[in-house]
Amino acid sequence: MNQYLYEIHDENDIEKIADDIYGQDLLCTARSVVITLFSCVENDELLAKTIRSFEERYPEVEFVGSFVYMKKEDEISYQSAMSLTVLENFKVNKITGFDISEEEKNIDYLTGVYTRAEIDKIIDENIAHIETYHPAIVLADIDRLEQINVNLGHDAGDYVMKRVASLCLENFRSEDTIGRWESEKFMIILHDVDEKKAPFACDRIRKIIEEADFADVGKVTLSMGLSIIKSDSNKEELIQKAEEALKIAKENGRNRFEIL
Repeated sequence: MNQYLYEIHDENDIEKIADDIYGQDLLCTARSVVITLFSCVENDELLAKTIRSFEERYPEVEFVGSFVYMKKEDEISYQSAMSLTVLENFKVNKITGFDISEEEKNIDYLTGVYTRAEIDKIIDENIAHIETYHPAIVLADIDRLEQINVNLGHDAGDYVMKRVASLCLENFRSEDTIGRWESEKFMIILHDVDEKKAPFACDRIRKIIEEADFADVGKVTLSMGLSIIKSDSNKEELIQKAEEALKIAKENGRNRFEIL
């Protein structure tokens, strides 16, 4: 199986690419070819035109296609791209497509909690509605996860991250929000808390993780940095405070939380 990728700047490129592939005999031994057309322009006809161009040159080859409509997020030099997957000993039996929901796009694939991009947006929302939500943020870090990865392998480290995320989802309130901030760090947004309730929530989850069964991994603990969101809070300063508080918790022995 061979794969080729081409940029497409306009529809004229389709004919040029087809001619180039024909001239190089790249499909001379192909039984079937899957053409995947990625485009920032919602135009299924472009895929049909592409398939027709190849069928004219290779009538003995089976061509099937799929169209992927892209949302342009960054500055790129092309509107479309084409991928050719060449199968020499197989014919395509089925192509199955599915759409990822907006909710699924916001979920971290490993841990099942929100992605960093989504939790970042939720922090903005909480700052904007502080009088309604009365929120705080908690930056939680799994202690010595790197050591677990080295001693037991990355599968064990992934298991620990998934288990910690699951315990957080089970034991925080439904109105609280949990996201994966980076690697082994989680960002937790607490709602309707103050300087008494927020530390209680931190200590509660700390004890739950410390007492949880992590199978052959053994004891796992969390260190946390807590910062209360106030009316004059700036997001960058707020996150920096949580990071500094987490650093202090690590320096003071881990398996604890600090508040700034």
